[in-house]
Amino acid sequence: AGMRKHQFLVLRNNNPVQAKWELRVGRYKNIFSVTPNKGTIAPKSSLTVTISFSPRRNENYKTNVTLGVKMNDETTTIMCKGRGLVKGIRIEPDMLSMGPMLPYKRSEPKLVKVYNDSATPIEIMSLDFDEKLKDEDEVLSGIVGYTNNRLYLEPRKIGQSLPDKLLRQYKIQKHVNKLEEEARREKQKAEILESAYEALMASPEDAKTALEQKSGEDVDAA
Repeated sequence: AGMRKHQFLVLRNNNPVQAKWELRVGRYKNIFSVTPNKGTIAPKSSLTVTISFSPRRNENYKTNVTLGVKMNDETTTIMCKGRGLVKGIRIEPDMLSMGPMLPYKRSEPKLVKVYNDSATPIEIMSLDFDEKLKDEDEVLSGIVGYTNNRLYLEPRKIGQSLPDKLLRQYKIQKHVNKLEEEARREKQKAEILESAYEALMASPEDAKTALEQKSGEDVDAA
């Protein structure tokens, strides 16, 4: 779970006319997806379609993907199935009692054991104290395309950092955001000056009031 696997399907049009097609997923539309899911194939041509499987729980999934072609009453059904595997850990004990303690006194440390009952390594972290995790969350939140807390990347090895390509993209995006903010501030300053100049042409006192309202500063103090 939390990962995605692809299978590829080749659609061929052996007819002398183009074919408009569409693939529809039955159950588990949020688990199985098709890209692209519709289109047109030119005569004597083929197209590769990607069927993705993204399990979320430790269970078996099965659905039918139906291929329909315009002006053709017959459909083709493709059965898709997969199994989700959730890597789990076991913590003992699952609750700690620290007991009564005087203020400003340090308690005795309590030991907690974490067991990995799966057949593969698991990387664990503290959501509250892991600084690396916080840094990675900041990077991911600044990446275009990171929506709903989901961004598909190549699987990382245990202890490996975010891909260099992603870190470079974050730096570029951060620089672009800085330039856009500077441009926005410059535009705001220009609008303030233009408003003050227009008011100055009508009345100096009105210009002073307008400038103070827009800039939030005392003109006399400046």
